[in-house]
Amino acid sequence: MSTNLYERAGWAGVLLSAALLSACGGGGDSADPAPQPTVQPTAIPDNLSITAPASSDVTAGTTFTSNAAALTGLSFAWSFGDGSGSTEASPKHDYAKVGDYEVTLRVSNTAGASKELKYKLSVNNRAHVKGLVCSAAADSGWCWQQPRPTGTSREDYFFLDAQTGWSVGDNGEIFKTVDGGKTWARQDSGLSARLLSIAFADANNGWAVGSYGAVLRSTDGGKTWSQQALGLSDSGLRVRAIDANTAAVYSIYGYGRMRRTTDGGKTWVEQAFAPTEIGTDGTLWSFDGYTLKKSSDGGATSSTLYSGGSYSDRFQLVDSQLLFVRSYSSTWDSANSRYVTKLTLRRSSDAGASWTSYEAQGLVDADLSYSGLGDVSFQDADKGFLVAGANIYRSADGGRSWSKLGTPASGSWSYSSAKIFAGGVLYRKSNDNKDHFLSEDGGGSWLRVASPTSDGMISYSPRRLGAKTWLWVSGDQAYLSNDGMLSWTQVGGVSREVAQRSLEAAWFFDAKRGLALNASGELQETSNGGLDWSTKIKNLVAANYGTSEFQFTANGSKGWLLAGDNRIYRSSDGGASWSTPLMGRYTIGAFHFVDESTGFAKAYDQNANKHVLLASSDGGTTWTQRAELTAEGTALQFGSDKKGVIVGRGGHILATEDGGKTWVARFSGTSVSLNRVLFSDASTAWALGESGTVLKSGDAGQTWTPVNVGATQRLNSIRFIDAQQGWIVGDGGTILLTRDGGRTWVPQNSGTQKSLQRVYAVDSRTAWISGNEGTLLATGTGGL
Repeated sequence: MSTNLYERAGWAGVLLSAALLSACGGGGDSADPAPQPTVQPTAIPDNLSITAPASSDVTAGTTFTSNAAALTGLSFAWSFGDGSGSTEASPKHDYAKVGDYEVTLRVSNTAGASKELKYKLSVNNRAHVKGLVCSAAADSGWCWQQPRPTGTSREDYFFLDAQTGWSVGDNGEIFKTVDGGKTWARQDSGLSARLLSIAFADANNGWAVGSYGAVLRSTDGGKTWSQQALGLSDSGLRVRAIDANTAAVYSIYGYGRMRRTTDGGKTWVEQAFAPTEIGTDGTLWSFDGYTLKKSSDGGATSSTLYSGGSYSDRFQLVDSQLLFVRSYSSTWDSANSRYVTKLTLRRSSDAGASWTSYEAQGLVDADLSYSGLGDVSFQDADKGFLVAGANIYRSADGGRSWSKLGTPASGSWSYSSAKIFAGGVLYRKSNDNKDHFLSEDGGGSWLRVASPTSDGMISYSPRRLGAKTWLWVSGDQAYLSNDGMLSWTQVGGVSREVAQRSLEAAWFFDAKRGLALNASGELQETSNGGLDWSTKIKNLVAANYGTSEFQFTANGSKGWLLAGDNRIYRSSDGGASWSTPLMGRYTIGAFHFVDESTGFAKAYDQNANKHVLLASSDGGTTWTQRAELTAEGTALQFGSDKKGVIVGRGGHILATEDGGKTWVARFSGTSVSLNRVLFSDASTAWALGESGTVLKSGDAGQTWTPVNVGATQRLNSIRFIDAQQGWIVGDGGTILLTRDGGRTWVPQNSGTQKSLQRVYAVDSRTAWISGNEGTLLATGTGGL
């Protein structure tokens, strides 16, 4: 029943009561009826506030509420800043576009009082980077879409056993595996400096060291890391964990000093002792070919055990007591006109207190003379192996006498084809690198095995983690075998398959759909913003490594691709199919289309041996020579069908105002090579070059002024999404952002040191960057 109906019913009751009282003779002296109580309006909170996230994502549904939402008697008017609103107390709203929005809430009561609040909301697009490794928290910054988890260089791997291991590398990255390298989980180091080495004493206690003297300590297996003050910034730092509290940090380049802790890293003491080996008991050993030194107190003091050797001498620490030093020398035998070579061994069984010296017997002189002495390795006081020439020798008497071992039944062998792994495991590879053999019984039998790479395992020896588990590391590549080297699985670094799929060029039509050309010449397509790619056209072009570039019209219907074969491919159906015009004698170096019909290309005329400008008025179906160019040029772009710019080596800039018929050299003010040119509008042009060089022109390339962007690396690509916002990318992981039309540029953390080649963007938040070695970065927050 409505309020008015209730009011009418009330008055009817009053009249009836009055009539009854009058009929009874009463009511003449009755008092006036009691006044109705006054309803007070709901008070709006003095501290009215909005509760909402500071940032959200498109189509994610953003919930807004306030501290007045639960009160009755209030009305609410929300304006979401995108032209829509709500009268609900706690509405939920989907934003269709990224951007910064000002949300307004107006709260009113029945008395006509009201209060208004405003709230800033940043709407991002993080759907294509959710769960990836990013340079900032909460899926922000720049995130690794390819390779995964990241493509940063791995500087070191440490495996505690066959399942548990860590790796460190650029950008302060630490990863841990507990399944033998099948998967890696990132651990937060809190640093962006390059980490160089990592070591654990047990499952919990470990250290990592890096550039600028960075030292990190973990006592929980890497779940958390704390920074420690080392005070040592030598390059090439390495760490060795002795036990839960003891570790040593030193440089592989031998700067003559080391820092050691015995209290878990609370204090680090510098010692003027540079170890070349650290024993399992923590004893430090230093050998430079001439002098062998030992320290049993962490480097505080040392004693000289042996001196007088030569640079070619080598030292082996078998255990804490058993030591070997081998000397290889050649003397000229004038009577027989040849060199005579010999191997001298020095052995100590009492940690260097005393030595026995003897000359090795049984070695074929030709093996030593032809290629010199390779590995010499003793497993105990008697058993040892050595490599000389193409042969492996064995000794059972501490190296006094040697016998030549047989070779596998198949394969051909020469020098640098044999290696002695830890524990006396012998390895051989054939001259053509096709056959690989392993012996674990001193050469008595040989097992055919696999090699992690086609080059074999001569340069880098694998580390044994278990009875049949081996880890092989070369650079940032790591391979693991769990079957005695019968097969290998890559567990670190960028795989060859990923490298072959690396993107040479890309184009994104919107936040979801994109096309790319990979290194194998395949056209790839994504429908989820670069998270996943599928092959759209196999063998679109031959696999080449030249410049590749896409360009599509604004509506995405027509497009062009300059591939590594220096030809321009055309598409009239949004990239579904491509045709190749006959370029004849021309090799294309760069191109640009002003609209769907008018295009220009910088080319080399192979017949006339000259650089020319080609022009097309039919979308690239046919091309005609427009002008001969006096300079080679590396990049070109046009701001209109009349005005264009070519940049090149030595700071050369050419400009045209007649559609490329004539070109005039313009003063650049620099001698560095220029790599890229872009028109951000019809008049404003940008040129990028070596050593952080950026030039700007406000008159379509006629005059140029330098812009200090604070970079020192080579800059490779520039992209503006509107008149204010743009990015520059370059070598060394350089990313620069401007939000004021290029007046100022701010560096962004890319999370990598790789060379970044191209930047693509569809709005102020959604962008991608492609780079060397299969790198593809993405952002849904504008890189912030």
